[in-house]
Amino acid sequence: MSAQAIKKPLQTSNYFDLGEAHISPATGPCIPYRAGLINELKKENRQILVWIKYLLHRIKEGDLKKSVQVLHDMHKLVLAHFLKENISLYVYIKSLHKKNPVTGLISEIRREMGCVQAMLLMFFDAYLNRQLQQSDMRPMGKELYVLGKVLHRRIKRLESQLYPLYVPPRLI
Repeated sequence: MSAQAIKKPLQTSNYFDLGEAHISPATGPCIPYRAGLINELKKENRQILVWIKYLLHRIKEGDLKKSVQVLHDMHKLVLAHFLKENISLYVYIKSLHKKNPVTGLISEIRREMGCVQAMLLMFFDAYLNRQLQQSDMRPMGKELYVLGKVLHRRIKRLESQLYPLYVPPRLI
């Protein structure tokens, strides 16, 4: 793939918009339904995968300076996405379906994504908390490649099994 074919991913500005969430002492978290949330999450999922490809390309090219910059940008994107997903999606779905047998599936998928999130955060910690050297590029690329594959599989499962459960409360 040529360098011109790999372009820096676009950034979006609404990653921290969590809607009108609040906590009630009597009922716990109250996360409102947001009609566009699933489309936002899908778009962000694709964006994260594009950023991974872009970073892998930068690493393959041996561009240490650009790789570090991309790693920082990707870290911000991933953290914001995880926050939105954990609050706006998981909390809402779990509270909406709390008396439904599907709660086991919700918990299972959330645990799986929690493991993937933890692996990604450990990756960021490992490479953002030190002065990267050219010798770090190959191991970082190998780790990122594996993480990208795992994340891609988990995103497919999340989008096919969990996202359809995100519906307005009146539809349950």
